[in-house]
Amino acid sequence: MTNQAAPPPLLYSPRDHATTLALCVTLGSFGAHRLYAGRFVTGTLQLLSSLACLAAGIIYGWQAFTTKHYIVAVGFILAMMVAIAIWPLVDFWLLHKGTFRDGDGLPLAPR
Repeated sequence: MTNQAAPPPLLYSPRDHATTLALCVTLGSFGAHRLYAGRFVTGTLQLLSSLACLAAGIIYGWQAFTTKHYIVAVGFILAMMVAIAIWPLVDFWLLHKGTFRDGDGLPLAPR
């Protein structure tokens, strides 16, 4: 039996900050950055909510467009686009400030 000390606890996440930021900017509306960071529940919720907003925007926007309610169609589609964009914008801000955490609760390594 050897007396080995336990390894020191991780101070930072093993996930890369730049990769998480790139995923947030490119595929953030679909939760790719959260899935990459190990936040599977919120990443899946973000993916499903974005797909639901996208489907609603297409279906109801097209329905309003075909009934010649153009202002309603454009307004509804824009509202769904804003709803899809809020979550990744907040995450982008958290990544920028360095307070975004991975699925284990560890902060991402500084840039």
